[in-house]
Amino acid sequence: MVEVLGRADDLDGFAARIPEVLEVFVEYAWRLREGQVHLTDLTIKRTVSKEASEYKTNSQIGLASRQMADRGVAVHPGERVRYIISNAGAPNAEARVRSMPFVTPDTPYDTEKYLELLCRAVETLLWHHGYDCRRLRALLAGC
Repeated sequence: MVEVLGRADDLDGFAARIPEVLEVFVEYAWRLREGQVHLTDLTIKRTVSKEASEYKTNSQIGLASRQMADRGVAVHPGERVRYIISNAGAPNAEARVRSMPFVTPDTPYDTEKYLELLCRAVETLLWHHGYDCRRLRALLAGC
């Protein structure tokens, strides 16, 4: 989507490319729903700000860091952790994310959470043209 918008020379060119951006958005949403996205493309990378044991909440970065530490992989502040959101709302916090060293080809991903992240990314690009997540979700509902 950024590549599409990057071809615009001015504001009018930007606005003219919005339909193409929305096509890309719908395509990627379809891929997510159909399980057609490689797990490596869904990897979230975050920089660790503290030792794994110092994370007191079940934030995604904290959970991923603790998973690694619990399996003997040391992660220190300033290092990057990569993980997949497997079930953002799972009652068992450990099931919410999976650190990349422990991702297997059959690791599930949380389709709805990734759709939310996709909507937020498009909203960031097109907000000034009237596209918020609610409008983008409505667009997906019609597909």
